[in-house]
Amino acid sequence: MSNSITDAVVIVSQTIQQASELANIVQLRGFERVKCTAFSELPTPWGKNQSDVIIIDGSENLEGAIAFLKAIPRNIPSIVIAPAYNEELFVTCHDLGARAFLVQPLAPAYLASRILAA
Repeated sequence: MSNSITDAVVIVSQTIQQASELANIVQLRGFERVKCTAFSELPTPWGKNQSDVIIIDGSENLEGAIAFLKAIPRNIPSIVIAPAYNEELFVTCHDLGARAFLVQPLAPAYLASRILAA
C-alpha cells in the first residue's frame, strides 16, 4: 500500500486527532477530499497526483511543522498555522515556500479563502 498523497487538501498536525479536528472545519466549508496525517508520517513519494494544498498545523509543534514544510516539494501549495504571530517564524515559512501563514484562533471562512487562494 502506497502512502502517496492524492487528496485535494491534506492536513498535517502533531497527531491524527488534531488534524481530524481541523479537517471537520475544512469539510464544513465544502472541501470533500481531505486527508489527515501526523508529522511523523511524511508520505512518500510525492507523485504526479499530489495534493492541491497542504495545511500544516504547527499550533502544538512548530518544530514539527517547519520540518514537514522543509520535506515537501515547494511546488505544492502550503498553509502554515501557528499559535501566535512571530516574525522570524513567518519569514522562515515564507522562505520555505508557504503560501499563507495563519494564527490561532482561525476563522473558518478565512481558512477556506486561503485554501482557495493557494
